[in-house]
Amino acid sequence: MPPPLWLKQYDEVLPGAAERIITVFEKQVDHRIDLEKTVISSDKQNSKLGVKLGFVLQLVAILAGVIVILFGKELAGFSVVGTAFATMIANFIIQISKRGQPYQKRKN
Repeated sequence: MPPPLWLKQYDEVLPGAAERIITVFEKQVDHRIDLEKTVISSDKQNSKLGVKLGFVLQLVAILAGVIVILFGKELAGFSVVGTAFATMIANFIIQISKRGQPYQKRKN
């Protein structure tokens, strides 16, 4: 947004120019706000989906480990179950530690 003096000078050269510049600025601000709302909404949906899919994958891994144990492969089964639980615990700890930090754009 140009300073008021510049707007006055634009209006002297082309009457109504200052109003047009302000209108364009307001439209850009509205567009930016709508875009940010869309991004935040999308991030929330992706986060919820990630939690749900992560839970399902952990459940499948634990079930697979139990099935392997039932087929007599205790070491392999306990390894799968232990890895699944360790992953859940690690994710929980990571999320807890991030809660106190200010939001930063995370690299994918």
